[in-house]
Amino acid sequence: QRKVFLILFLNKMAGKRELIKYLNQLSKEELIKEVEKLNRKFDNVKEYYAAELSEDNSALTAKYKKAIYKEFFPREKSGRPGEARSSVLRKIIADFSKISVFEADIIELILYRVEMAVEFSAEYGDIDEQFYTSAENYFDKVCVLIAKNKLENTYEDRCMQMIYKTRNFGWGFYDTLNDSWFRHCERNRNK
Repeated sequence: QRKVFLILFLNKMAGKRELIKYLNQLSKEELIKEVEKLNRKFDNVKEYYAAELSEDNSALTAKYKKAIYKEFFPREKSGRPGEARSSVLRKIIADFSKISVFEADIIELILYRVEMAVEFSAEYGDIDEQFYTSAENYFDKVCVLIAKNKLENTYEDRCMQMIYKTRNFGWGFYDTLNDSWFRHCERNRNK
């Protein structure tokens, strides 16, 4: 009966209610085996439980930071710029957000992504508008998260230093980053 339900479940691409119904039919031992199987089969499940069961996610965060860094600076010795593709960077952050347990880790990764965009532009000169727009959108998103978690004091110096580095960049990058910080973080702090 459970196998028939599982087949129907998979064929329907069932929602949360159907999943809960299926899981409620399993014994504790069957649930444990199911989680073990998922953990063996899917790396993101493995990473999720590693994050969930650990108080220190710095190694996991470092792994995703390294992937971001490689997208901007793939080979340090060659001096060639990376592709800095928004789609790749977006996927790295989305994958991390799915497994991350702590919002502070997500803040750290998104802020790092924007910092690498600033370093990339400082190193290789003015980039196209889409490059800056993508970084601006992520900085706005991270400012919202910083304000939501009341971490303005924790990130203020770091963000201000990064924003200051962009003062001579094109496409209104400096103004947009500065506006995001003050709109979300300064206004929130002064409430």
